[in-house]
Amino acid sequence: MSTSKRLPTTSDFPSSWTLTVSPRKFRTLPSWRDDDIHTLNRPFTASSCSGATDHVYITWDPAQPRTDSLSAPSSQRPTNILILLHGLGDAHLPFAQLGTQMNLPETACISIKAPEPLPFEASSFHWGDDVIFDNTVGTIDPDGGFKKVVPRLVKDIIEDTLIKKCGYQPRELMLFGFGQGGMVVLSIAVSMEKELGGVISVGGPLPSEAAASLSPKRKTPILVCSGSDSPWVTSTAENKLKAVFESVQFNRYRRSGDTMPKSRDEMYPIMQFFARRLKSSAGVPAGSVELSA
Repeated sequence: MSTSKRLPTTSDFPSSWTLTVSPRKFRTLPSWRDDDIHTLNRPFTASSCSGATDHVYITWDPAQPRTDSLSAPSSQRPTNILILLHGLGDAHLPFAQLGTQMNLPETACISIKAPEPLPFEASSFHWGDDVIFDNTVGTIDPDGGFKKVVPRLVKDIIEDTLIKKCGYQPRELMLFGFGQGGMVVLSIAVSMEKELGGVISVGGPLPSEAAASLSPKRKTPILVCSGSDSPWVTSTAENKLKAVFESVQFNRYRRSGDTMPKSRDEMYPIMQFFARRLKSSAGVPAGSVELSA
């Protein structure tokens, strides 16, 4: 017997996880267009792989008359779920702000805090099995292994809560990760044989523990964004991704640094990816393209 789809709340998830569910307003997909991307006059802050911070100025323009915002009572059922995983040394609240600022149509965003605090930094968290210090550069290596956290996220967040309890299908779930969080969302897509809505990783490749190739390849579409000289998203990392997934898109910034997008041009491929992969209760709007499964 299938479960009726409903809006997830924080109380639906195991108490071992700290997370937020947002926003409480949803837009209908047919009113969402590529030129809805605008610059915000206040920054969203997120940490990089090494724990440094940067800013991204992105949002939808709430003054646009075609953006039809609807109040979301507890009974409303958003069509899509976007799971957000922060980077190494960060926490979930900045990414909750990102989900609210993007205001994706018919989409609820779940921002999750990594389960382990960094040593001597109680307010900073990481996803890895271990904390590995890279003495050559004097920072923490984000590739700390994810054999513990990935099965927990798949079972606790995706399978037991979003699918079984809240009635979502894997195709209605999208994942977005930054830095180390990007490694985790890619690992989740590898671990799940069923096709997800899509996975976006900013500055994070597949971890070293992931298989070098898969046959058959995973069907979940992937978008990876990175700086022009990324030390993580290298040509070797790109080839590995293409050997594991059927559909992989790369977006290289015209600048160095694996940070979150800083401009409309850098954010545009992400919004295009959402436009192609988000599902709509009203059907596929004119001009949208569905990636083949």
